[in-house]
Amino acid sequence: MVSFFKTPIIIFFFLLCLNEKVLCSINENENLGENKNENANVNTPENLNKLLNEYDNIEQLKSMIGNDELHKNLTILEKLILESIEKDKLKYPLLKQGTEQLIDISKFNKKNITDADDE
Repeated sequence: MVSFFKTPIIIFFFLLCLNEKVLCSINENENLGENKNENANVNTPENLNKLLNEYDNIEQLKSMIGNDELHKNLTILEKLILESIEKDKLKYPLLKQGTEQLIDISKFNKKNITDADDE
């Protein structure tokens, strides 16, 4: 009687295992077919153009990284941004490292700003 109930369970597990192996083998065959197709088209003019464009992009990146003028301009821009932040009239409250208090937002006034164009 017990073996009668075990038989469908064993068959079910066998089918599950067989199903996984069949799916895996189908996927492996598809992957092998894709790899063969990719390898067959390596030397086509379209693929060569893609490779040349990718190489050209790499050269452009190298020239940008080694560009001293770009670096100088970015450094000047960084200094200007820092100066404008320091000289700006609007200051935000800052917490020092020793404090654990959170900023109480209820002390701030809420102001609604509307454009004259919207009215």
